[in-house]
Amino acid sequence: GSFTLGGFEKIVEVSTGTLDHVAFAPAGYNGAFSGIDQSAIAGLRNGAYTRSDGGSYVYPQNIVPARIYIGKKDLAADCTTPDSSFLGRNGLLCGRTYGFAVNASEYEMRDPWHKDTEEPIDRKNGDEVSGAFYPISWTWDPSTVTTFVHDGSWEFQDTAPRGT
Repeated sequence: GSFTLGGFEKIVEVSTGTLDHVAFAPAGYNGAFSGIDQSAIAGLRNGAYTRSDGGSYVYPQNIVPARIYIGKKDLAADCTTPDSSFLGRNGLLCGRTYGFAVNASEYEMRDPWHKDTEEPIDRKNGDEVSGAFYPISWTWDPSTVTTFVHDGSWEFQDTAPRGT
């Protein structure tokens, strides 16, 4: 729940250089669930939430940037109350997921940039993509079980929260 519920093939722990924080880079697909009506689920999402730009959410399968989760150890989900439970001790209650955002006018579609199959191939080791990690608005509430409609996996279609 800490990272959202979109689905992950792998989660890599990243050193924060401190003893009181944890960081994980969840990687993989987003919303690739079989046997569901994706249009109906997107309709439920749009009935419950509004994007800040007024646009409609689309089913979020594979709409996912590079992500990182940063958590503070020994705190409850409110990030103020001490918590010695397994999740609290390990920074999985008090934390935030961040997604890597780029200027959409510069990198309109991710796949052509990554694939770059036209000669000459310009992509090489060391290439850089301008952008920054921004927190998503969604945070996990461990006291409530919700469906994918209410998950943070949809947040990557919206603009970054103000003040970040």
